[in-house]
Formats: sequence, C-alpha cells, structure tokens
Amino acid sequence: MSGGELDRRQVVAALLAGRGDLVVVSGLGSATYDVAAVEDHDRNFYLWGAMGGAVALGLGLALARPITPVAVITGDGDMLMGMGSLATVATQNPGNLSIVVLDNGLYGETGMQRTHTALGADLVRIAKGCGIAHASRASTAGEVAGIAAQLQGTAGGARFFSVAVAADVPTNRRSFEELLVRPRTGEGKNRLDDALGYKDFIRLGKEHQMRVVESLYCEAQPSAPPPQADYEALRDEILADLKAAMPVDIVLLMLHGAQMAAGYDDCEGDILERARAIVGADVPIGAELDLHANVTAKMLANATVLMACKEFPHIDFSERAADLFDLVRRARQGEIRPVMAKFDIPMVGAYPTTRQPMRSFVDETHAMEGKDGVLSVSLVHGFAWSDFPEMGASVVVVTDGDKAKAEGLAPMRPSP
Repeated sequence: MSGGELDRRQVVAALLAGRGDLVVVSGLGSATYDVAAVEDHDRNFYLWGAMGGAVALGLGLALARPITPVAVITGDGDMLMGMGSLATVATQNPGNLSIVVLDNGLYGETGMQRTHTALGADLVRIAKGCGIAHASRASTAGEVAGIAAQLQGTAGGARFFSVAVAADVPTNRRSFEELLVRPRTGEGKNRLDDALGYKDFIRLGKEHQMRVVESLYCEAQPSAPPPQADYEALRDEILADLKAAMPVDIVLLMLHGAQMAAGYDDCEGDILERARAIVGADVPIGAELDLHANVTAKMLANATVLMACKEFPHIDFSERAADLFDLVRRARQGEIRPVMAKFDIPMVGAYPTTRQPMRSFVDETHAMEGKDGVLSVSLVHGFAWSDFPEMGASVVVVTDGDKAKAEGLAPMRPSP
C-alpha cells in the first residue's frame, strides 16, 4: 500500500510549518534530509544511520516527556525494519506520540529496490492490528494538513499515519548539491561542520602550516546510480582543482568506498587512478573510507593508504582522519613506507560494532596498530547492495615496508 503523487519535501514542510515545541525524530536516510531541509531545529533528533530505531526512540522521548508532543517522521523501509516497535507503542499508548511514515514503496538507501509495502503490506492495518486505534492513510495535501493539525496533541492515545509519497528519482547531480561544500565559491560553507573527515583534513593541514588547497565535498542519499555525466562533472571538478594546485606534497580524499554510477562500477578506484596520474608515483595519496566500502584492486593500486572508519554506527570519522593524515604526512617525509594487503571475507551482512563479536575485533585492530611496523588495520564490512564482482567484506592492513607481514596479518587468524 505505497506510492502516491505527493512530494515528500513538501509533505514534511507542511507537517512542520507550525511545529511550536514539537520534538521531531527523523528516521533512516531521506526522512532525515527532509526534516533538516525544513529547518535544522534544536528539537530535531536525526537518526540518519540508525536502521529501524526511529519509532523506539520516539516512544522513549514521549514517555519521558509526557506533556511534550513528539513526532516520528520516517520512511517505509525504516518502519519495516522496526515493526515490533509498533506493538510496544500500542501497549504504552502515549497520547503525545505521533508516527508519520513517508511511504514510497522503495528502499532508497540501498538502490531503490521495492519494499514490502509495494508488494501489498499495509502499514495502517499492521498498526491497527498491534493496537494503535488512531491509524490512517493520507494521499492528498488536505489529508496531510489534517495530520499536521494533530501533531501537537498530547492526549487520546498514540497516532499512526502512512503518507503515500511519490517514488524518488535516481540519484543525480542535484542530489549531491543538496549537501555540497565548494570552498572556492563559498557555497555550502554552513555545512562544513557536517563534513566529517574532510573538515578534519583541512584543520590538520593548517595546524601543520601546510598550504591547504580545498576542492569540493558533496554527498547524496544512497539510491540508484547517478547518470554518467553527473558523476563525471563532479569528478572532473575535483581533478581540475588538483591539477591547478600542482605541485602538491600529499593528497587526502574523503570517499565512501562503494559509489557506483552509470558506466562506472568503481567510482573511488576511478578517482584514485586519475589522481595518481596527475600527481605521479611519488606523492602519497590517502583515502578515508566508510567501512561499508567495497575495496577494489584499482583502489589498492593507486592509493598509498586506504583507511576505513572502525565504528558502526559511524562515530569515528574525525579520529580516523587524524590517523590517516599522520600516516600520509610521515610517508611524504620519508619516515615510513606504507604497503597494503587485502584479505577478502566471503560474508554479506550488517555488523554493528557496539556488540560482540565485532566489538572485540575492532578493539584488536586498535591494539595491533602502532606496533611492530603495523600502521593501520581496517575491517571493511562491504556494501551488500552493490552488484559487481568486487563487492564484499575485507580486511585491509597497512604496514611499514613489510608486504609479507601485511599479507600475513590481513586474515586476522587467531594466534595458536
């Protein structure tokens, strides 16, 4: 029971037009962008990467603050991942909690696959079956206005609304420009604080009294691959900035590690290969990756150091940026000679690092680094929705000039 003609941004703007003291919890992916696009309000709680957790957090806030209206705004994919929370909402039934699901019938985060709502699952009936009496569906602007009028309620039991919104278009250049920082023109300078890793490279370079040349930073909601021309335009702007800055001593890139575009299965490998062609063999190139990367042979061949964040949820981009900066700087000064090895892990899944066994694995990587010539150990979880041969989890080890050691450590086999 999904899909409609309503524009999701316009729906969220209408819902929040008279928000007053409303607390808003936004769910995974696009819903967080939608809420932030209206206003970066101090009563917004963004759960961009917390899969299926929006309703549960909203319930906790509603119970903790019973006279404060709380609204959860999330998508159908996130709601399906946290379906059991609806039963808990029904048993507690806080009158100050409203749940709004923007239902386009697609998993926008993972490539626009159809969700269960596109195949007949009815979230409103499910909510009613759990015991939420006030559950309804909206597909017109007037019905959305009716929902907005109820968000300030604090009595009469919890409310659930499913809003049929239009299916998102595939990622395009406009998608990237919504979260773009372009220092040479001043565009997006108010977004710099959110550009983790990238902003840290800039700060660290200046602290070390380097001439820092900043190219663009942009990101987009994961979705279907963008058109070839849109990817190439953004890529070529970065490469043009690098050419204009030559000669350079080091290159630092903040990349995801699993980007695809029409005509390109491995955008990061493409960017690294072209950057290497510009700077030559002797200039160190470091790339920080999201741990949900697919590390490819082309990436390994053209980077000096690849380093993924260690935590999922991702809370350590700034720390890893500092680690990467240090290694690349030392490589340029001739203090170290990084070499890399990769070991493929034949697994596909989600591996939160907040619980075992991943917690102990991550702790082990910290213990290994900085000793016996080991510079970095990255546990790369892979991006399971990439449909190409090099998709998958891996371990990437960087050592100081010892390829055999890197290759021996990459499998991370238990000590005898």
